[in-house]
Amino acid sequence: MNVIFVGPTGVHHALIAAHIFMGDLHSNDYRFVEHYDDKEADLKGDLLYVGEDANGVKVYAFGAGANYELAPAIIADLRDLFGFSEEELVARAVSIPGNLLFYGLNYLPP
Repeated sequence: MNVIFVGPTGVHHALIAAHIFMGDLHSNDYRFVEHYDDKEADLKGDLLYVGEDANGVKVYAFGAGANYELAPAIIADLRDLFGFSEEELVARAVSIPGNLLFYGLNYLPP
């Protein structure tokens, strides 16, 4: 099975949600989480492989921009189109208050 956590950026709360899902986030200090706040990785638009949990589930984080809530439905439609089942691929949107703030901050110069 593959799980994709989708947020406005793939390097903030979608990434943290993926680590929480895998059970390997043991601190609130996110600076040491690989790819956390990595603006270059996020701007490339790549699907970030986070790892594999104890049950063999492969976990990813993805930044879909301001319309991130639509991404899971689009991914589900593509999954169905290509003949995969929901047991093989699941996408979930991750939302927190001020969600789009991180997305906007990614475009500010350092």
